[in-house]
Amino acid sequence: MKIFEKLDTFRGDSSLQTWIYRIATNAALMSIRQRKGGVITFDEEVDFTPTAKYERMLRSLSSDPLDQLLDAEFKGALQKAMDDLPDSWRIPFVLKDIEGLSLKEISDQLDTTVPSVKAALHRGRNALRDSLADFIDSYKGNSEKEKSL
Repeated sequence: MKIFEKLDTFRGDSSLQTWIYRIATNAALMSIRQRKGGVITFDEEVDFTPTAKYERMLRSLSSDPLDQLLDAEFKGALQKAMDDLPDSWRIPFVLKDIEGLSLKEISDQLDTTVPSVKAALHRGRNALRDSLADFIDSYKGNSEKEKSL
């Protein structure tokens, strides 16, 4: 409903999808702010399931610092490899594998055919795989060295 209420405020500075995500994010944040001030009585049943913030903290406490470092390094290597892709391969990759759009939605957004989107995805994924092969090989080499120590 918020999207339809605020439609007249859309200026076109960003894509419509980005604008909609921002409205959804703001609505979620407002909901969280409103819940924080709630009062809990002793008669009330309290839900002790961890929130996303605490789940992330618990995962970080239980994870291995070396794994965290390698994850950060991998994310950096992946970002660099993605930046090196031509737009014609990177955009379909991001829309499909990161944003989760369907092939039809991507072809509609890019004003192209589904087979050309599939071809761009295939080429982009292969280029990423090739770019990241050295990083993955070096990681495997380090883990084998650790095992022998």
